[in-house]
Amino acid sequence: MLSYLSYANAPYWGFLPMGMTNFGGDTQIFTIPNYASPNIGLMLNPMGQAALTPSVGGGFNLPSFNPQSAVEYAKALVTPILNNMASSSINTSLQNISMTKTRLNAMLQQENITSAQRQKINELLEKLDEQEKKLKELTTSTNLDPQTAYNKAIEIEKEIRKIINEVSELVQNTSSTPGSSTPTTSTPGTSTPGTSTPGTSTPATSTPGTSTPSSVTPTNNIDNFSEENKAMADVFSDAVNDKWGTDNEKFNLVCSNINKDNVLEVMLAWNKYHSGDDNESFMEAFMWDADSTQKKEYGKLIANALRDRAEELGVYDECKEEFAQINKELNSFFYISNDISAQFDSIIEKMAKKAGSKYGTAQKS
Repeated sequence: MLSYLSYANAPYWGFLPMGMTNFGGDTQIFTIPNYASPNIGLMLNPMGQAALTPSVGGGFNLPSFNPQSAVEYAKALVTPILNNMASSSINTSLQNISMTKTRLNAMLQQENITSAQRQKINELLEKLDEQEKKLKELTTSTNLDPQTAYNKAIEIEKEIRKIINEVSELVQNTSSTPGSSTPTTSTPGTSTPGTSTPGTSTPATSTPGTSTPSSVTPTNNIDNFSEENKAMADVFSDAVNDKWGTDNEKFNLVCSNINKDNVLEVMLAWNKYHSGDDNESFMEAFMWDADSTQKKEYGKLIANALRDRAEELGVYDECKEEFAQINKELNSFFYISNDISAQFDSIIEKMAKKAGSKYGTAQKS
């Protein structure tokens, strides 16, 4: 598959100093730095034009070539690509806005957030509304050329990413604020009298490692996925099924927001709604679509989130061997095998069984 810039550079192959590589699995056609403009697909630079002129007495002739025709051809080739890129950026931004709004509105429902945190949440929601308005104006604009429209879409996408980063910081601060947890998250033995189930309030009566920690979703609700977790599964599906390959913006967005409190639910939501699409689990899709950097960074993030959740569920010891294999592979210097998705799935299946979910395994057709 050719990259966007490769399509722009292709018409000048054989006329300008150029090279080709398949880095990352895609064919990349590029103009050599310092000899040609990176925007050669839209505009010929002086040195490039000079390269089109046959040298006198050089003993060879270059084929007849009209620079202006090449420029017009390149523009005709690039315009639909720019339109597609702008459309993809807009769709990504709208999905990010929707997912982030869902997350913020869910935070507003928490009983014990502070007034300052509530104010910050409302400010972030207003910022998202502002960017959403800009996107709608962009989609209805009729006087923008493709390049300008694309540039504006990218600017808006960057602003939304900044807001998402602010949300992530707010989530971390909210979870660490003393007294911000609800009564259901209190440590066994410290709950308010009358709130615990009769016969279970005395810590000594519970078997170590078998009681369900209070921060884990109750068994009968584990498959009632929140809108946020369903959205994360949906966006990840869009990322790995992008027509150009993998949408790294969406891929990174979902993976960077996985933590111990949502990791199991996101995996189970994927198993329910998307595992039949290509007959693969979340982690199979992750391993086959991620590059080496993503595997190391997000693979470890997901593994650590699963480890912490497994400890909460009391099944870590049952998954010890799988975690060891995953850690060994993710720390490999040269190559990370996609086959460790099987270890991830084994862990998820054991955790789902403990939590009472019927979606412990992928729903393959």
